[in-house]
Amino acid sequence: MLSIFLKDTYLKLDKEIVIDVEKEFSKLKIKGTALDRLMIEKIEKGEYNDENSFIDRFGYKLRYSDMSTGCKAALCVLNLPDKVIDLAECGYNARDLIIRFCKDGGILIEDNGLTVSTQYGNDIDIKLDNYRFTSIDRLNRYICEERPFNPNMSIGGIAECI
Repeated sequence: MLSIFLKDTYLKLDKEIVIDVEKEFSKLKIKGTALDRLMIEKIEKGEYNDENSFIDRFGYKLRYSDMSTGCKAALCVLNLPDKVIDLAECGYNARDLIIRFCKDGGILIEDNGLTVSTQYGNDIDIKLDNYRFTSIDRLNRYICEERPFNPNMSIGGIAECI
């Protein structure tokens, strides 16, 4: 499952935190998996071309270095599950797509009070603090209304992690 770390708890991490997404992304080879393609399609409004380029929303073939930092961060999350990717330079669209579709790895985000959008669906598999969330609606409620206190476990979409 994807682990979310909020900025107030990141000092407790035992995984490497990737702060420079551009640098880390430059080391990747994009394979064109279904999720790689989905992120390029949804964030860039483009399509995967090959391991060196993508087609942008206007039909131009561009190098991956020309891609938005948000899309680069999403591809890092997908391809580097053993690292925690700092989403400080991501837009909310990229953050929300990562939370919705990435199934492994870790992300570091700011708790800025903005809810995660359900535009792409509500089903997730997320770990935050010591809880597992299966819906974006429940995750939003926890972050905005309950955290740092104990959540109401009688509301569906949350379970304690063992």
